[in-house]
Amino acid sequence: MKRTRQAAALVTAGAAALAGCSGKPTADANGTGLSEPAAAGTESTKIPTPSGEFVLHGAILQKYNSVGGPNSALARPTASERPGPGDGQYSTFDGGAIYWSPTTGAHILWGGIGNTWLQNGGAGGQLGYPTSDEQPIPGGSQQHFQHGTITYTDGPHITIS
Repeated sequence: MKRTRQAAALVTAGAAALAGCSGKPTADANGTGLSEPAAAGTESTKIPTPSGEFVLHGAILQKYNSVGGPNSALARPTASERPGPGDGQYSTFDGGAIYWSPTTGAHILWGGIGNTWLQNGGAGGQLGYPTSDEQPIPGGSQQHFQHGTITYTDGPHITIS
């Protein structure tokens, strides 16, 4: 049992280091999905779900909270933050995902645009990380990425440019 706890602590510390966090949660989950202060001035929280508790940090946690946390369309996390391609991070939720990189910041992906992006390699594909959240346009929505744009219009019609 002691080795299991030590291994879990190492995995958590490694994930936090990859996310640019040097701290660990300083409080148990508060049940709201809202952040708790963490050691070393970073934000981190454990969010309880029916599948277990998942940890979110820094910019991904801030983005999640800014749209309403578990009360938003993202709903609850389905996993703790994970490393993405290059130096990025991501976390998946019942209603989508949040992807972050140091050069692009944290952005939400979901629905038709999110699915198209994933089918085209996601952050490791031709488009790279998102540089904006999905934005409404006449007749649909659009999202910008490091190397292009996905446009989703009524019909549905999807264009990658």
